[in-house]
Amino acid sequence: EKNQPTTIYGPGASAKSYLAGYIACLVHYGYTGGNGGVNWIPNCGAGNVLYLDWEATRDDHERRVWAIKEGLGIEDENDMFYRSCLIPLENDLTAIQRIVCENNIVLVVIDSQMAASGYGQDQAQVASRYYNSLRSLKCTSLTIDHMDKESWKNTGSSLAGPYGSVVKYNRSRSQIEVRKSQMPGDNFLEISLVHRKHNEGRLLKPFGLRFTFEGEPLERVTVTTCDLSQNEI
Repeated sequence: EKNQPTTIYGPGASAKSYLAGYIACLVHYGYTGGNGGVNWIPNCGAGNVLYLDWEATRDDHERRVWAIKEGLGIEDENDMFYRSCLIPLENDLTAIQRIVCENNIVLVVIDSQMAASGYGQDQAQVASRYYNSLRSLKCTSLTIDHMDKESWKNTGSSLAGPYGSVVKYNRSRSQIEVRKSQMPGDNFLEISLVHRKHNEGRLLKPFGLRFTFEGEPLERVTVTTCDLSQNEI
């Protein structure tokens, strides 16, 4: 949702950061998928993206984005905005607000919410402060979040949800669960995206994406749609 918070959540190692990087490329470079026909994000022209990273390094991020751009056929060498983060979002908010304002950022990606939220005895208050911080940025946000082990048991049901307080469910406007299928030795993985919550309209039908990793070391990542009925996601 434009100017609202969306959350994508799932177990560890379910390609959430690749998915976030892919979406960030589509927005920042004004693509709708290219090379594979994944046209599920409207093309409204390019808009600056800020990637806030608590999980990996700049080198990891740039290598991932470079491979995604190769798969999309993007030749634009201008980089999206990136910030390596070490402290909770609310404690770094003034600097991030300045980046958003000065660079006309239209989408902020947070990878990931658990690290960006910080800690506290009251998980509801911690989550509330996180969403208040997001709201102050006054732009669209995409948050990557994790699931706890108990939710892993319920993956694929309405009982599955992001780790922590129910405030996360209440404050995000749209939530999407990610589930992964991958066999040892495969150079690709498939994920299903299950729309669990939407405050502003109908839920989207589940759909699948295949991420194919080419080269060793990695040279290209291509993203195509896949038929969810063909696997056990």
